[in-house]
Amino acid sequence: PLENKELYLCEINDGEKNLQVVCGAKNVREGMKTIYAPPGTEIKGEIIGIREFGKIKSYGMLVSLDEIGIGEEREGIVEIEDDFKVGEDPFPKLSLPDYVLELEITPNRPDLLGIIGIAREIATYKRISFRLPKANPKINLEIPEFEIEVKDYDLCPRYTGRIIKNVKVKKSPLKLQIRLFLCGLRPINNVVDITNITMLETSQPLHAFDLDKLKEKIIVRRAKNGEKMLCLDGIERELDESILVIADKEKPVAIAGIIGGEETKIDENTKNVFLESAYFNPISIRKSRRKLKIDTESSYRFERGTWWDGVSYASDRATKLIEEICKGISGIIIDVKKAPREERVIFLREERIEKVLGERISIKEAREILSNLGLKVKFHEGDKIFFTVPSYRNDLSLEEDLIEEIARHYGYERIKGKIEKGIGFLGRRNSFKDRIREFFINKGFYECISVTFISEKDIELSGISPSEFIPLKNPLSQRHTHLRKYIFNSLIYSFLNNVNA
Repeated sequence: PLENKELYLCEINDGEKNLQVVCGAKNVREGMKTIYAPPGTEIKGEIIGIREFGKIKSYGMLVSLDEIGIGEEREGIVEIEDDFKVGEDPFPKLSLPDYVLELEITPNRPDLLGIIGIAREIATYKRISFRLPKANPKINLEIPEFEIEVKDYDLCPRYTGRIIKNVKVKKSPLKLQIRLFLCGLRPINNVVDITNITMLETSQPLHAFDLDKLKEKIIVRRAKNGEKMLCLDGIERELDESILVIADKEKPVAIAGIIGGEETKIDENTKNVFLESAYFNPISIRKSRRKLKIDTESSYRFERGTWWDGVSYASDRATKLIEEICKGISGIIIDVKKAPREERVIFLREERIEKVLGERISIKEAREILSNLGLKVKFHEGDKIFFTVPSYRNDLSLEEDLIEEIARHYGYERIKGKIEKGIGFLGRRNSFKDRIREFFINKGFYECISVTFISEKDIELSGISPSEFIPLKNPLSQRHTHLRKYIFNSLIYSFLNNVNA
């Protein structure tokens, strides 16, 4: 340390010679490897030179992540791993400089909230094969299972967990930290960072608990009215029975699918981990998130619907990384579910493709596109081919949905024909609705079309308490102050208008 105790005089080697650099970082220590910016380097528009501190000259500087344009960490200089050679340019090994693509994902495609989903789409577009990254952790059968009890299968149809022992918790490798920073997430420690990078890869959120802080078992249940939990963001929240929690035998340790608890978090003293991967009811997560006013990367994905088969895959993928990076020893996965996922099957007809698109696309090409997207042929029946839909494509339910996928990857610009009159993407359900509408109109009924917002007066006329309705924070007018819950609220208003006209 210099006379100014906040500064340190460091002797460094840049691969060619020894130099002295004055540094104020608290994490600087003898023997560490870091990134050195010699005199003449430009950082954030400033040219680094030789600075004098009294009689001492400082040649260049040791840099932080913020100073190389990654993240906002300014507390210390970058620490890199031992496999970097002294004097080499570290950026190629760190995949820098890099590009960040911002994608706008529609709510019906939660599978694209992970790199795997995007890669699958690109592979289909480029007509090349797609393979999932390997996820084959080394299982130690001597590690005991941890008891899991699910009390509400409607809100949690599937819950998995596994024990990983003897983990070494510390900062993640620099490359992993950089990946998280570039994706907008803050690195915490290697275990937590692995759950986050796996989520970004697979679109399946995970949570890691300190196993030694859990009491006896995991219980997936509704919270008790008035029950409280200190969350990872430092806020103590009061819960009620509409909110699903992950609890041990004594208390809640996480709000399911939204945020973990402070008391069971992973820190530098953690030795053993319980890794959670689950499928939660999207509507339940959305309601709980709104009620508690919490927005997290996990809730964003769970409320849109996650990948049923990805629950175990993501757990295996994260476990493999924890074995490699944290040197953990993993046990078998405990998989608790009420029943297997019900298989969804949709048929496709070549004739229907041409009718809807106005373009003849061979069934062979259509099958290739759908196969690359993960759909599998189950059987044939006459002119119909029946496809099973993968669990990550919850948006596919009709034949027209398959035709839309075919059109996207065939290329709209290649479709030259005309769409036949009356043919479109309505499907059987909408066609049935049209027939019902036409039937009642022919019987002399009038169709009432109204907005989904109503006034407090409309609610009072129906004899229902306004507390049952969701009020708008910024209503457009006094006529539209609450979200409509029942259609008859609007019908009463229309009726009175007609009577008084």
